[in-house]
Amino acid sequence: MPPVTEGLLYLLWVAGLWFIVLPLMTLVHELSHALAVLVLTDHEVTVRLGNSDKQLKRRWNRLQFCIGWATGFIGTFHYADEGVAPYRNLAIHLAGPLASLLLALLGWGITSLREIPLWLARAGNAMAIAACIQFLITILPMRYPRWLPGYGGKSSDGWRALHSLH
Repeated sequence: MPPVTEGLLYLLWVAGLWFIVLPLMTLVHELSHALAVLVLTDHEVTVRLGNSDKQLKRRWNRLQFCIGWATGFIGTFHYADEGVAPYRNLAIHLAGPLASLLLALLGWGITSLREIPLWLARAGNAMAIAACIQFLITILPMRYPRWLPGYGGKSSDGWRALHSLH
């Protein structure tokens, strides 16, 4: 394959990862939190993807979506946790990281299949690695550094889960 074609394919691969795979993984992660809120409480929940001021907003009953342009891996969920039992808050905050872990296992499961196209094996591997990273950076109890776009100064899911027990 000519070098220009290889370079173009690599660029398309990275663009697909950034604009399709990462936003979908983030959506699954945040929707898992939202689903836990909807099942375990009677509160409203908002899922935000991206950190753009210009966002498409849609509401379905107690669930609201705010979706910005080029979301990448930035996503958050918000709900009023006042009056929610600690074990329910714990389940809500752990739901997203657990979904990321399941996506990582799914990706690795895809790569273990026999006789699949190379692009699918690479996609499964990329999803597994990205989901594993997403799992780790959300499950570890920490406050994100201020310089981190979209998350600066906020608490991780692990931090919130740990503090929901107090």
